[in-house]
This record gives sequence, C-alpha cells and structure tokens, in this order.
Amino acid sequence: MTSTMKTGVFIGRFQPFHDGHKQCIEKILLENNRCLILLRDNEQSEKNPFELAKRKAMIRAAFPDEKRVEISVVFDPGADLTVYIGRDVGYNLIQLDSQTEAISDTDIRKKLYEGRGQEWPLSGSKNNISLTRQPFLAAVRFPIFWLTGNTGSGKTTLAKTIETYFNNEKSASDHPATRRVIVLDGDEMRQTISTQETLTPKDRRNHNLRVARLAKLFQAKGFLVVVSVIAPFENVRAEIDGVCSPLWIYLKRSGLEKADRPYEFPTHPALVLDQDVLSMKEGSDRLLRYILGTLAKDTAIRRSRMSVKVA
Repeated sequence: MTSTMKTGVFIGRFQPFHDGHKQCIEKILLENNRCLILLRDNEQSEKNPFELAKRKAMIRAAFPDEKRVEISVVFDPGADLTVYIGRDVGYNLIQLDSQTEAISDTDIRKKLYEGRGQEWPLSGSKNNISLTRQPFLAAVRFPIFWLTGNTGSGKTTLAKTIETYFNNEKSASDHPATRRVIVLDGDEMRQTISTQETLTPKDRRNHNLRVARLAKLFQAKGFLVVVSVIAPFENVRAEIDGVCSPLWIYLKRSGLEKADRPYEFPTHPALVLDQDVLSMKEGSDRLLRYILGTLAKDTAIRRSRMSVKVA
C-alpha cells in the first residue's frame, strides 16, 4: 500500500538557525505533511561556531512539534557533503523570495560576535561551553534564572558576568556548572530565532515563549541557563512559568518607563536587585551569591560536584 505521507527534506548547517531557515521550513510544512531536517554535523571552526546540540535546540525551539518536524543528524566532518537529485524522480525544489534568500549566516555570526571583542566559541577554548563533560552531568537539572526588567536595567551586563564566572576554569573549576552556562540574551535571540517579531504585545509573547522553550531544551541537556529577556507582561510570565519554571530575578531601576516601553512589575520575584542603589559590581556579586546559594541547596547538584572533572 502506497503511503500518502508527503515529506519535504531540508539540509543545512544552520550556523546559526535564522529566519530564512524558519520560512523555508514553514513553506515545506504548508506543502507537505512533515519536514525532515538533515542537520550537518561539521567540525567546529570559525565558519561553524555553534555546537550540534545548540543548533538542534534553536530549530526545536522554533518548531516544537517533533511529529511534523523531524531532525536527523548527517555526519559531515569535512564539511564536504554533496547532494545529488535525479531528474524526473518526484523531487521538487522550492524557492523563497529574494529578501529571505539574502539572509546570511555569516552576517548573523558577525553581528553576534564582532564588535564585542569575543572570540568564536570553538570547542576547547577556555571560555567555551563544553559538551564533553562527564555523561552524568546531562542528568543534572540546573534551575533556569530569568533576569527581567525594563530596557536599560542592566540585564545583559549581569548575565554576562555570571557566564564569565562559570565559564572561567580559574574561578569555578570544581563546580558542576563550570563551562556549562548559556546566556540567552534578548538582542541575540531577536537576531537569530525571532528576527521577524516586532514589539507588539502579541509578538513579544511569541518571542518570550520561544526563548522559554529554548531555555528548557538547554536545561534538559544539562546546561545552566541564564535568560536576559525583558518579558514585560505578567500574564506572559505566567505562561513562561508553565513552560520552563524559571527563577525570576527582577532588576529594578527607576526612570525607564516610557510609552513604547511597557513593563509590569513582577509580583513574586525570587530576587530583587535594586539597580538604583547597587553598583553594577554589587549587583553582579549579589546575583552570583544567590545563584551559588540556590545551586548549593540542590542535592543532585551537590552530589555531581563531588565527581565533576573539567574536560
């Protein structure tokens, strides 16, 4: 019996996954029952900076339905994969509009890393997140810490200080979260997985929930996730609670309220950092103490700390 299940195949590196990829998959799903993504597993390099797990998580955050969007990994260490399609064998090629096709992975990578003095996140770098840690760490579930506050409250700066602390072997060499911290920053997320979302309440909600799903996926892989995304509306924060149950860190700073910057204060944050009173260093120190204290209370994390070895 011939199957009527129509499948569209999309192959790529997704370095990183961007809106052009998203639109292509959406077009495939409009014309087919499902989309099979063949994700190329390349050796990391300047042109391939994102680890396989992170790329898979980016795609899955945009398309959580595993039945309609299936991801298979194609081992391609030399980045030298050639796909041959025979003529008149039932395969069709699709073409997107010129504006979407002009979206460049290289340009996105440059926006993400150039101008910030950052090196490419290559495997083995002391500031890089490693996937080669002890296998049992994948079973550890670190809490998700979500920094919320209006634009200009200091979310990105504080999140990066936490990332620097844990991803620096000298400061946290014996901690299970060493080199396993991922920061999901609002600006970076809008440059990658939410490129078409505006600042309307509906688009903000879609963007926030997309980040929440991505945070949950990274958490499931054994990463400590720090989110620095405004999430200005209380009802959306309640939805985020249902997705990934983060610990909310409220960065309070006066004078940021404007008509185009709506923000509803959280009712029950886990921690409040008064940025009107604290210096940036005092705020980062207090945040670090809170995170370390929270992790120290987790029995599973304490047990893993006894056995952790840095790769």
